[in-house]
Amino acid sequence: MTEISPEVTPESVVLGFYDAWNTIGFDAAYKKFLHQDVVVWNPGLGDWNGFDAVIAGLTAYLAVFGRPYASVDLKHIAVNGDVVLTERVETNRSEDGQDTYQGPLMSRFVVEGDKIVQWAEYYDPAPYQFGAALPTKQLAWKN
Repeated sequence: MTEISPEVTPESVVLGFYDAWNTIGFDAAYKKFLHQDVVVWNPGLGDWNGFDAVIAGLTAYLAVFGRPYASVDLKHIAVNGDVVLTERVETNRSEDGQDTYQGPLMSRFVVEGDKIVQWAEYYDPAPYQFGAALPTKQLAWKN
């Protein structure tokens, strides 16, 4: 018997991406859901153009913040064709779950097939720039 899989939609791709953050972590989720030519815009981290740049940026981010997982409390989602907008509260957490940081975000995704080709984040980067989002055992930002 052939297994019938649900239709892949831009909404299901984004929701799957968020779910993967909580179960397999950012690194594996990025590798599974992001297109090779992805462009990511993030007000606190700048533009990442292409998959390799995104993974390098994620690696640098995780080295500082040490929270490779996140749960998402989705407040709203809107879909128009291949564009998905979300409003969420994200709780990032360390491997052992002891160190967390929570913050609100809005995002815009453009999806082609089962891959994200554009991702823009909209949030206040001040907690990251001025220390509130730093890991509890880290006293200052390290470049």
